[in-house]
Amino acid sequence: MLIEMDGKLLIFPSFKKMIRNSITATCYYAMNVHRRTYMLCGKKSNFFALPNYEYLPIDQLFEYYENDRLFYSSEAMDRLISELDEDYSLKRISLQIKNLEKICHHVKNRKEIERYISDAKSYIDRMKQIGMKSYIPVMIYSCSGNFSIDYSHVIQMGNNDHWVIQLIQFFTAITDEKISVDVENISLDDFLFDKSGKIIFFVSYDLLTCNRGGSYTLLEQNLRAFSKLITSFFNYYYSHCPNSVISIYHHQKPFFKLYNRLKDGISFNDFEEIVRFYFNQENSVQRKKIGVFLDVANIYKGIHHLKINYHALFTKIYGISAQERIKGQYASLFLPVYEEEKKTEFVQLQLMMLKDDLERAGFMVLEVKNGKEKAKEIVDGKEYDIDDQKLIQKMLEKFHQLDSILLLSGDDHFYDVLLKYRHAQKDVQIISVHPDDTSKRIAEDFSAEHRYITDYWDCIEL
Repeated sequence: MLIEMDGKLLIFPSFKKMIRNSITATCYYAMNVHRRTYMLCGKKSNFFALPNYEYLPIDQLFEYYENDRLFYSSEAMDRLISELDEDYSLKRISLQIKNLEKICHHVKNRKEIERYISDAKSYIDRMKQIGMKSYIPVMIYSCSGNFSIDYSHVIQMGNNDHWVIQLIQFFTAITDEKISVDVENISLDDFLFDKSGKIIFFVSYDLLTCNRGGSYTLLEQNLRAFSKLITSFFNYYYSHCPNSVISIYHHQKPFFKLYNRLKDGISFNDFEEIVRFYFNQENSVQRKKIGVFLDVANIYKGIHHLKINYHALFTKIYGISAQERIKGQYASLFLPVYEEEKKTEFVQLQLMMLKDDLERAGFMVLEVKNGKEKAKEIVDGKEYDIDDQKLIQKMLEKFHQLDSILLLSGDDHFYDVLLKYRHAQKDVQIISVHPDDTSKRIAEDFSAEHRYITDYWDCIEL
């Protein structure tokens, strides 16, 4: 929200994300985040204006608004009038007086209420005489007049892609400093543009959050925000330049390439990869198709009551774009049958609950039964686990469709199929729970590709 005054631009937060449901609190929050962001990113990027603020009386803002000099929504102004500091909210007190006057003659302690009403009215009169004002911090920017507040810049955005590169630089800067953006509320209107369609700086600091830890979730959030801005550009352009919308299809080949890559979801691991893609320097290895295969018996026997956050695990191994590149998740689940029917029902009920959890995590669960308590079978004098064989069969079935696999098991039965993938120059990753549950051949021959689940403790939940 902007106002031009005497060669200065007054900039307000977006108010799309309210702090404590308060406009004044949101203004102070935005100012503090702006100062912190400038301290962290100001020297690296010019997208963050010097945090120059003035405390303006709210009644002056109303004067600007009434004279059509303040570009402020009517909803925000209605909220602002009710937000004079709690002790001085004359409107709030007036409303309270009105409500009390309605019920005064119905209550027994009428004299006390009448006394309160009289004191409150006297208080309001005193405040009006004093001229008590409430102030809020407003960002002040000294401008040369090249900025655009009438959307004249939008048509220029359709003719060049400089703003796209600037967006990448902006998100790279805040991500490096562990600052995240509100994905739901961010829009292109949260940036100030010049008339040529280039970004001058970011304005909506109420949409930023300074984070600690959880760097991969922060990166994912910022990638989603970037993707939203790119894919929403067409609606943005059409809403402001409906008669020129066809013209943009004749420009910005790199932009359209990026748009087509993002429109179906995030497919990048970080902003560096976006830069490489944008300038045709992308490494094709990062586009490999991945398959995930889970040996439930081997893994869940070892982790007991713990749970695996598969989204976090895949992200840590393959990057943010993991979910876009994983072309199949398969889990083999053996359903035992015991002599005691009640035991069978109890165990299978627990396994069905596990199956539901796995399906919610994206797995196709392959149920295996043999009417026995154990999954082991003897065929031609050799011992097989039928659930392992089911999963191996699926791995062979998908062999020509995948470039990379992740096997969650340490069982020796998978040794030969792992060799088959390796010999075909396909990427192999293996995770098992404990040395006691891990084949010696796998641990030794696949030492570079093998990890224990303890290497990913931040992906384990109670």
